[in-house]
Amino acid sequence: MPSKKLNIAKSTNSVPTWGIDFPLLAKTAFLDTDLPQSVTVPGGCNLAIFSYSSGPNVIVNTGSSPEATPILGAAFTDSQARINPPAARVAEGETLFFRSSSTNGDIVSVAFYTDKETG
Repeated sequence: MPSKKLNIAKSTNSVPTWGIDFPLLAKTAFLDTDLPQSVTVPGGCNLAIFSYSSGPNVIVNTGSSPEATPILGAAFTDSQARINPPAARVAEGETLFFRSSSTNGDIVSVAFYTDKETG
């Protein structure tokens, strides 16, 4: 799957802004409470930009199984997971796991890009 290069625009004062093109590929899902969902990073992509419904509690993790994505609790848990990350560097073929702890679930969308020149 060809990917679109992520271009960060600059204003007239050379200030970086998020002038992001729509991706060639994005995935969207509704996350039920504590029911993990996963998506595989497509070939040619190494950046993921996440969007969430209003007021989410979405845990995003990588790994080989959804059990590696912790459930939020009263104690700290050792994990590389992040809550509501805006973006992440990813590897093609890597599996991303998502878990919502919201009582009504959440919507999450993942847009895939590359930071490499494509030819």
